[in-house]
Amino acid sequence: MTRWRTLHLAWISFAITFYAWFSLAPVAPLVQRDLGLSNGQIAWLTAAGVALTIPGRLVVGAMVDRLGPRRTFAALLLLLAIPVGLVGLAHGFRELLVLRLLVGLVGCGFVIGIRLVADWFPHRELGLAEGIYGGWGNAGAGVAALVVPLLASRFGWRWAVASGVVPMVVWALVVARYVKDVPDGRVFRRPLVDSTYSPLRDPRGRVLALAYLASFGSELAVVGFLTKMLVDRFGLTPLHAGLLASMFGLANSYSRPAG
Repeated sequence: MTRWRTLHLAWISFAITFYAWFSLAPVAPLVQRDLGLSNGQIAWLTAAGVALTIPGRLVVGAMVDRLGPRRTFAALLLLLAIPVGLVGLAHGFRELLVLRLLVGLVGCGFVIGIRLVADWFPHRELGLAEGIYGGWGNAGAGVAALVVPLLASRFGWRWAVASGVVPMVVWALVVARYVKDVPDGRVFRRPLVDSTYSPLRDPRGRVLALAYLASFGSELAVVGFLTKMLVDRFGLTPLHAGLLASMFGLANSYSRPAG
């Protein structure tokens, strides 16, 4: 297996998680109208979608260090396909809120591929490889903005928001079968227990975390609300609003690799 094949398996895995993670945002106006939700409740659902991602990434990162990327990514895709599918069966705000909290854990997939790619690429190529992984993977949110409203117009929003289940299950099997933690001839390195969270104790690590909070946090906010804003303020249909909103998410496909 070549490092580039591994990279493609990794970014597709990441893109699927982002598609599932942001499948509700493009049809939020339809969900709001169907379930009689207020703007405040929609805001809570959007916030809930990222609430557990923050602590979850710490836990999943530690799991990657112990179990390896292959098993962790396959398990994450397979297990979290359950709440992603159940969102389509929700009939009220409280159900959606709980499910959105669980679906937010899908966003933890990012840290798995970061470790996988780092173990497969030499330092001189690592920046580009991680940029491709992050950028093409993040573009999954743009694909969701484009595809989910189209599916909703044909099959209803419930089927549309649950559409990530099939690729998650299928790709979990692909990851389990074809991904290797490290290249042949190398042994997967498991860190010491007391070094797992050492970046949090390093001031430089905390500064980088704040920079990531500002940049990626802003992206999540825009992705979460852009379609609804276009519908509410400009009177667009969810389909047309999703088409415009997809451009924001798809911009990751070239901006991150360029960075």
